[in-house]
Amino acid sequence: MSIIKSHNITLYGGNDEYKIILRPLSDNYLPLLYKWNSDPEVLYWSEGDDVNENSPEVVHQFAPSESNVR
Repeated sequence: MSIIKSHNITLYGGNDEYKIILRPLSDNYLPLLYKWNSDPEVLYWSEGDDVNENSPEVVHQFAPSESNVR
């Protein structure tokens, strides 16, 4: 059973200089999500200066799952 509810939509974009591919979020990305959500510098720019770290439980709340998707 997956933690993150995923889908099969991939978006492609960019220009002559940059190519952008947005892939669906999946459980494979959880280690990176945990790392980002415990990095004070990343959190400063995304959440403000009053958040130092997010626990794995909080990260699970961010990611869509069967239990928190309506």
